[in-house]
Amino acid sequence: EDCPYLQLFIPNSFTPNGDNHNETFYVHGADKEEIKSLIIYNRWGEKVSQGENWDGLVNGLPAPLGVYSVITRALSRNGWINQTSALTLIR
Repeated sequence: EDCPYLQLFIPNSFTPNGDNHNETFYVHGADKEEIKSLIIYNRWGEKVSQGENWDGLVNGLPAPLGVYSVITRALSRNGWINQTSALTLIR
């Protein structure tokens, strides 16, 4: 049966360290057309990334280790889903 709800899986960590495993953060379980906004903020509330995914870089340089805030906005058949979560960047 077709589920009317959009199921999102938002990872809580990723490791952009050059080993070709878990290098890019992105929201799973949704077509990219359903994800309308993915914004990453550092612990000081500064926006460090906005788009479909994040490669762990800020202005072309590796972002510091730590916890970042993620705000995801997605559109499902039943309306908008707004979700805030924490993301740990590990190198």
